[in-house]
Amino acid sequence: MTEERTALDGFMTGRAPAMLLVGLVGVAAIVWFLVGVFSAPWQLDPSSPTVMSSTAECDAKRGAQYQIRVGGETYGHCGGATNKCAEVEAVAIAYDASDPAQCRVASAAGGIGRYEATFLLLGLGLSFAGAAGASFLLSQRTRRAAASGEVSAEIGAARFQRLQRICWASLAAAAVTANGTALYLLL
Repeated sequence: MTEERTALDGFMTGRAPAMLLVGLVGVAAIVWFLVGVFSAPWQLDPSSPTVMSSTAECDAKRGAQYQIRVGGETYGHCGGATNKCAEVEAVAIAYDASDPAQCRVASAAGGIGRYEATFLLLGLGLSFAGAAGASFLLSQRTRRAAASGEVSAEIGAARFQRLQRICWASLAAAAVTANGTALYLLL
């Protein structure tokens, strides 16, 4: 195995550790998103009863949170918003007739909201960047192990090439996801 620098070496050297940390943030964002997904009232669908929201609050984690009044009682934390803050306070909110506290923006009932999808895409893109950083660091470790004789040159070269391909693919996936997220936000 040769010690020649690759095009990837030129780009990733010095950036890989930071990208690995960014990837950990991405994984945390996905976990954060999944907690919200699993706590959403999935029994609601577009045919659930709806009511117009009475107020709204900003929430950076879950998007705008709406309050509704059903039967004289106020219920809050209705998610599924499009943005961090409500563009308009009065939006249609679907709720469970037997438990109105189980509520969600009607357009997002039975699915994920636009704000939630943005967090998922962002976390996914950051995770791909982290995978690129991790695979690059592992490829460098493999290169050193082959050079020092810890592994055979043939095995080291094969691992190195595989890790370099994973790094390229992860970088491409991170770029596509970043551009896709930007387009999703603009549309």
